[in-house]
Parts: sequence; C-alpha cells; structure tokens
Amino acid sequence: MRRLRPDDPEALKHLGLIAFYSSDNGTARRLLTRYLATGVDDYKADYALGEVINKFADWRKATPYFKRALAKIEKLKAPTVDDLKMKAQLLHRNGRFGAAIKTYERLLRLRTPPGENIRDPEEPDPDR
Repeated sequence: MRRLRPDDPEALKHLGLIAFYSSDNGTARRLLTRYLATGVDDYKADYALGEVINKFADWRKATPYFKRALAKIEKLKAPTVDDLKMKAQLLHRNGRFGAAIKTYERLLRLRTPPGENIRDPEEPDPDR
C-alpha cells in the first residue's frame, strides 16, 4: 500500500484544481500555493490561483499569477485550442483587451466551418 505524501506536487495540483473547479476557493488557494511553491512551471495552476485570489477581492495579488501564466503560454511552440482560449482569458485579465479580442477572433476562425458566417451581418468586419 502506498503512503500518502502531503506535499506530493501532483497530488497538490490535482486536488487544488478540483477545489478550484468546485468553487472551494480557500482550499484551492492553499493547495495551489503549495503546489506552485515547489517550483513547477504550470501556467494552468498559475491561472487558477490568480482566479481564486481574484475571488477574494485581492486582484493586486492575483496579477503576478496572471502575468506569469501569460508569459508561459506565450512561449508554447504549438498552442492547442484550449491553450489559445486560456491565452485570450489571460490577455483580458492582464488588461490587453485588443490582443484578447484578436485571440478570440482567431479561435472563432479556427472553430467555424468554412463558408459559415460567424458575424452579425450588420456588424462591420474589423479585419477589412
């Protein structure tokens, strides 16, 4: 039988993310802080911890986690659609609204079948 290790990084990460997605913000903050203190390079955990801290109305304390997560995601060589969604959210959280909109538009182009109009026909096309 395996012994439980209270500071196992993978356990801290998974339990912290479960707490985050379950809106158990106090537990998520505690576990994700401990996980990131192990020195891991995990933009998803940085993002989740920033969101949790933001829910405690500590947006100034959340900002470094959002900046660090964005810096990590911008270094990805071949970002997935999920990575791009997170990047758009992080751009928004970092106050880079124009870049966030462009990233969301890129995602729409990636996910829209050819020939299908994704814009309101009355709205001018900002790419033209």
